[in-house]
Amino acid sequence: GEEQSQSQQDHSRQNAEGVTTVATNSHANTLDERESVKLAWRYGAELGLYMFLGYAFQAIGLETTTASRSGFLLYLNVKFVPFFSYFIFGKIIQR
Repeated sequence: GEEQSQSQQDHSRQNAEGVTTVATNSHANTLDERESVKLAWRYGAELGLYMFLGYAFQAIGLETTTASRSGFLLYLNVKFVPFFSYFIFGKIIQR
């Protein structure tokens, strides 16, 4: 009886510590989530700006060249990006 009572007390202490730990971690996670959301908005806005500029410059370029040449240059750009990434940033090209 006494061993079982001691085991139940240890278990309840572990539960109480676990709840405290979870409560503390959930507060820390909330701060991390807020920071994560801020970063997501910031990076999303930056990527949106790049997309806008790309479309705008392509539209301006279409005034001075043909659509087929514009499409070729766009396709060529897609093929060159991994090589530029390797030479500029040193990132290895993966399949």
